[in-house]
Amino acid sequence: MKDIRIRLFLLFLCFFLSGQLVPAFASPLQIGWYTGTGVSDMTRLDKEKAAGQTVMVGYYADPASIAEYLNKLNQLGVKAFLQVDPKAVEQKDTSALTNFVNIYKNNAAIAGWYLYDEPEFNNVPNGALKTGYQTIKAADPSHPIVTAYGNGWCSYLAGYGSDIFDWTDIVQFDKYPISDQAEFAPVYNKAGTSVDNSMWEYSHTVQDCQGWLKNHGNKKYQVVAQGFNWGGTGPTGKPTRNPTYREERFFTFYPLIAHVDGLIYYIDYTPHPDLFADVNRTMKEATTIATALVNGVYNDPSVTVSHSQVAYLYGSDGSATYLIAANDAAKNDKDVGSSVTATFTLPTSVTSLQATLVFDNYNPSTQNYQTRSIPLSKNSSGHPTFTDTFTPFQVHIYQLNGTTVEPTQPAISPTVASLSPTITSKPPTPTSKSYTLPPRPFWWNQIPSNLRDFLEELYILVFYFHRQSNLQHLLKGVFPTPTP
Repeated sequence: MKDIRIRLFLLFLCFFLSGQLVPAFASPLQIGWYTGTGVSDMTRLDKEKAAGQTVMVGYYADPASIAEYLNKLNQLGVKAFLQVDPKAVEQKDTSALTNFVNIYKNNAAIAGWYLYDEPEFNNVPNGALKTGYQTIKAADPSHPIVTAYGNGWCSYLAGYGSDIFDWTDIVQFDKYPISDQAEFAPVYNKAGTSVDNSMWEYSHTVQDCQGWLKNHGNKKYQVVAQGFNWGGTGPTGKPTRNPTYREERFFTFYPLIAHVDGLIYYIDYTPHPDLFADVNRTMKEATTIATALVNGVYNDPSVTVSHSQVAYLYGSDGSATYLIAANDAAKNDKDVGSSVTATFTLPTSVTSLQATLVFDNYNPSTQNYQTRSIPLSKNSSGHPTFTDTFTPFQVHIYQLNGTTVEPTQPAISPTVASLSPTITSKPPTPTSKSYTLPPRPFWWNQIPSNLRDFLEELYILVFYFHRQSNLQHLLKGVFPTPTP
């Protein structure tokens, strides 16, 4: 009995530290950049890691470049979906695919395999994707396979064949709406008669793919967002431009509010330094509240909002409660959107006197965020409420409980020398009279339920012995008489 209890206590220590669960990795979000594995400047990866990057897509390259790239990722604790040789996929070269996967499949930096980039635009038949998928799975059944698409949206592309998404585990869909138009505006063709792309198409694709993939095999879905300038002249004859910081915020937070399975920006070796900084700044904002984004509920019914254009997510990171909201302003592809004033009605469990905005209204001149709070008032039913205004496609992040996240960010050079906003508070340690389990992070629910139950009971048991200073009883196999 004594040996069993010692083993149980050691197992407890593996999962708990100072009464808190120990997360397996820093950020629960699958978020990062597309990259070229053969690009020699590896310092960009350090800046991306500082912004909270957890996963990348790495394009196929020569063995030396891949080795250098994976070594760097292992140093940083970042993983990658590594692209297999696209020619081997096109030619159904099963030997080449198998050899490639066998070389790298045991590398700790491998998140999975990137099968192909936009096969519908490159005339790659589904038969080639099927052969590639089955070959990779035979060599490595443990890692998922991802394929990226970009033609329309999921239900539209599925019209080209009912099996279009069969040969991938994760569907990535890219949408790059920024060309030479004004901020947030749609981009028309040269004749000005039809819309080539728009912010509406971006949010519509998120909603369409979420719904379609859930109802057709329940495949995972990741968004690929624009992190580049098309270059040259746009459809209206003007020079193309970078997406703005405000556009990148919508590109980032709208899909995360909708609970997509990942967000990857395209691509990290071409953007202007200011755009690279804007994307990394936005990524840092998201990863700072990552647990709330993952744990939160999309359009949580316990919260009501007075305007249907406002999408929101309500959730906690264990120490604070957040409401993340975005004005999905456009009603169709020609709509430039409109400002809205929305009233939020919150659950009675919210005890805050105010909604404090975090990472709000960033000023590139001062490189600071605006400090702003909105008082909460009670409605006739006793529910806290507040009202705020959203410009088109604007994102607001409200903190409702807990220690306020410092909204001011130290100076960031265009090369993203540092990115610093962090949540410094941690969930409160249970007091000597409390048996409340500490807040569980997102990955807790991924543990099998029987193991979760065991660990929760074990937590209470060990906490009790610790409180009573009777840990020696546990090690001696003797239980004290008093009950907690």
